[in-house]
Amino acid sequence: MSARAASALVAAAAALLGAATARADDPSWRPASASDAAPAPARGDRLGWYVPDYARVGSGGYLGAAVAGVGYDLYRDVINAGVSYGYAPPRGGAPAYHSLSAHLALRPLHLRLHRDVELVPIYVGGGFLRAFGPNLFVHQPPVYPSNYYEPNALHPTAFAGAELNLLTPRSLVRRHGVYYEATTIGQYLYAFVRNDDLRLYDAFSSFVGYRASF
Repeated sequence: MSARAASALVAAAAALLGAATARADDPSWRPASASDAAPAPARGDRLGWYVPDYARVGSGGYLGAAVAGVGYDLYRDVINAGVSYGYAPPRGGAPAYHSLSAHLALRPLHLRLHRDVELVPIYVGGGFLRAFGPNLFVHQPPVYPSNYYEPNALHPTAFAGAELNLLTPRSLVRRHGVYYEATTIGQYLYAFVRNDDLRLYDAFSSFVGYRASF
């Protein structure tokens, strides 16, 4: 990665963090069109701090064909922390596998497009993925020579996504959202950085789904 590209990434990250800090610190934040907007979904624990703030389902992103998870939003939905379970059935001779993942996302931008429509145009994050299945391991089985295989069941993850929400602040589900994420794991991102023949999309997998915010 060139010095120019690295500088651009650092600048973009700083801009996102600055926007997140400004929004989290301003309790009177409203979109520009607030004069004719529906009441914004309250950012609070109306169901109790112990109840997750959102649930989501999805597919892809190295997590599995069917993925379900829950999480909490902090600082007016600027930060999300969640966990997910995924399952991939047997396919093409490959065995089924299960996954557990945890993630942290930074979501500083929330744009009101219409009275009842909100867009999160970009969010970024990362976490860890633990996969379970035949031939997947964190510690190499003793039947193989020392360091013969690299661990293949635990991976750092990174993602960038966008979300479109329908606002229903007076209902139990205060936001119905659909989202898209481009997700990668450390092994594939490392291969992309080391191999000039690979393109950025070779290291990423699409993850799509639905999210209900309470």
